[in-house]
Amino acid sequence: MTHQPLTQVVLHTLRDSLPGVLGKSWEPRAGQSDMASAVAAVIETGGVEVIEAETGLGKSLAYLIPILHHCRRTGARAVVSTYTRNLQRQLIDKDFALAGRAAGVDVRGVSLMGRGNYLCRRRAGSRIGRGRGRSDVDPGVARFLRSALADESGELDALAGASRYLDGAMRFAVSSPQRDAVCAGCDSRGDCFMLRARRRALDAQVVVTNHALLFSDLALSGALLGPFDVLVVDEAHHLEDVATDFFSISYSPRSIRGASQSVYSPELEETVRYISAMVEADDKGDAREVDEAWKSFHAALDDAEEHTKALFATLGANAARGGGAGNGQGAADVVQVVYREGAPLLYGADSPAAGVSHAMARLESAAAAVLDVAGECKSLAESGAAGAMKAVRDTAAETRAEFEFLLSAAADDHVFYARVGGPGVQALTASPVDVSARLGDVLEEDGRATVLTSATLAVDGDFSFTLERLGLDGGGASTKRYESSFDIDGSRLVLLPDDVPAPNDPAFLPAAAGLIEDAVVAGGRRALVLCTARGQVSALGRLLSPSPQVGGELFLQTAGASREELLERFRGSRRGVLAGLASFWEGIDLPGADLELLIILKLPFMVPSEPVTRARAARLEEVGENPFEKLFIPDVVLKLRQGMGRLIRTSRDSGAVIILDRRLVHSRYGGQILRAVTNRSVRCAGREDTLLRLTEHFRKE
Repeated sequence: MTHQPLTQVVLHTLRDSLPGVLGKSWEPRAGQSDMASAVAAVIETGGVEVIEAETGLGKSLAYLIPILHHCRRTGARAVVSTYTRNLQRQLIDKDFALAGRAAGVDVRGVSLMGRGNYLCRRRAGSRIGRGRGRSDVDPGVARFLRSALADESGELDALAGASRYLDGAMRFAVSSPQRDAVCAGCDSRGDCFMLRARRRALDAQVVVTNHALLFSDLALSGALLGPFDVLVVDEAHHLEDVATDFFSISYSPRSIRGASQSVYSPELEETVRYISAMVEADDKGDAREVDEAWKSFHAALDDAEEHTKALFATLGANAARGGGAGNGQGAADVVQVVYREGAPLLYGADSPAAGVSHAMARLESAAAAVLDVAGECKSLAESGAAGAMKAVRDTAAETRAEFEFLLSAAADDHVFYARVGGPGVQALTASPVDVSARLGDVLEEDGRATVLTSATLAVDGDFSFTLERLGLDGGGASTKRYESSFDIDGSRLVLLPDDVPAPNDPAFLPAAAGLIEDAVVAGGRRALVLCTARGQVSALGRLLSPSPQVGGELFLQTAGASREELLERFRGSRRGVLAGLASFWEGIDLPGADLELLIILKLPFMVPSEPVTRARAARLEEVGENPFEKLFIPDVVLKLRQGMGRLIRTSRDSGAVIILDRRLVHSRYGGQILRAVTNRSVRCAGREDTLLRLTEHFRKE
């Protein structure tokens, strides 16, 4: 049987089937058909396609419909990777189902999250007292955990009441451990939520995952996602940052025990007791060897912690004396101090560092000794318990190697920095300066169709900045850009007040708060205020909370605040003001009357002294490039476009954007940024002019 070309089938679905599936919410989107055709073409031919799809185009359906038809026709497998869990859930819960109904195909798709997003049966059971008849948690939390253990998926964010009952500490305490060493010997593996999700993913034809898990899969040679023929990377503008985080390594006082990535976890005790009992059944002498080796392991743990404590005390004293002064960045309470081999920060660190390395070598040897004995026991040789000890041994070896790399600080392709705050140095980290080559290798794998898409990938129509960062500037990738199907610039008024002080002026935040209050009153609309630092959110909270017009409906993204709860409360307000940080600049959908006034406090520039940014800027200077033009300006354009994209979500939306950063008007580069983000803006002579234009705009509506 001869199949119609995939492009033809996809266009038929969009033209004839999708309107009936969407009903009243359907509206014609020319760019959606063009993008779907491009995705279908690259799926059939292979290669890499980089696609910018502006807000409102409907890009999710534009790539899901070709994927579903292709998988149904050929039996192929596809992976869709996103940046946020919110979009991940939307794709599998909503868009995947819509695409399947429109395409008329039945293809199995699942979502796969990282370990920490699944409930751990053993950990949750221990907290509510299973097996010992008592609970060590609040009764409400205990009831929630009992209900959660009966759930089908165990996915924490999908469990009703999770945000209410699980704070950060409790979520960590009951979620799946980050180390295989803890899980390998667990007697609940057969019914483990996390492992069940992984098995479902391997059986599915379409897997929706996230960028971090995509890199984890690569590190495990495809063990998580399995082989796939098509890869779609949505929110691709985040890929470089995620890759940088993934390939970074850190060491802190909690790397030995007490953190998700620690060498030791208390659950290992159960595994070792099981090994000892099984060995004792064969030979009591061997059981004594297990016990002695595990005692040696604990002694080495104690020594590693003591030497680590001494090391960080030395580093903290050096930092306090200025070992890296002028070399850091951050808020007043936390700075990141860059260091290299022989830096003042490392003075006197040789002796405690050697102690840490020696203790970790002993950890590795002790775990290996337990593993050797277990391997000689027939009932344990291939068991999960033996696998757990192998993972402990490998983790100890890996941690020691990373630790020694961090203390050597000699690799030119990494930037080394210490996080300093509170009582002293909190952690040492090494991050790769350039991940483009690794990304290029991943994205240009032979024989696979790869699509990278986002609403913001081009800077004034030019993809060069993105292609270089993703290692795709060698000419092997094609680029396409599809504009929104509705008139974004015609639907919004962009106001640039001329009388607000400069962002570095102490008078800036008070003036900004005053204008925000007046704008909310004049416009009579809810206002989303996008900030670039937590201190700005706190300051606006102090300045606006006394306001009789705003204070009662002021919502702040403080530490630990749930974004979804804030959005829900904001939607239910009459004339609320929501001040949010990076997670509100993108990935939120507030159509129609939910959001009609958007206020951007400052241009979202990179922090120039942030270690990785600083190292990348230095590399550009070394080759004669201007970092401000090549790095900072393109990055701020993409982020600003993301932020402004929160306002107009459908063809029926309208509203106003007020940008309070006077650098758009008064700096030499402001015009360049402005031209790249909007074709229509109004410079306002002062506050009265701003409010008058705002009032007139909303009156016309």
